[in-house]
Amino acid sequence: MSRYHLGRGAVIGRTLIAVVGGYALALAGSVGIAVLLCRLAGVDRADAFVGAAMLAFLLWALAAIVAFAARSTWRALGWVLGAALLLALIGWSGAPLPPPAA
Repeated sequence: MSRYHLGRGAVIGRTLIAVVGGYALALAGSVGIAVLLCRLAGVDRADAFVGAAMLAFLLWALAAIVAFAARSTWRALGWVLGAALLLALIGWSGAPLPPPAA
């Protein structure tokens, strides 16, 4: 038997963090990474958003792993939403993006 035991509320909370928080992290991550690729790497806007959208799936999976691996539910919430906030600030600081080349 495992020495770790999560109550029903903790499992529901961590599942919500994995799903909803993971979605927030993926959304903020796709914008933040796209802005970084456009500004720092000089990648075209369309290519940057496609690449960032692909990486967003990895961020969502990482959020699910963190949600269930964290020591407490509050710590999991802090890690996932803190990372989402950081990436959203990166995306916000780089906006507006330049218009696409004609």
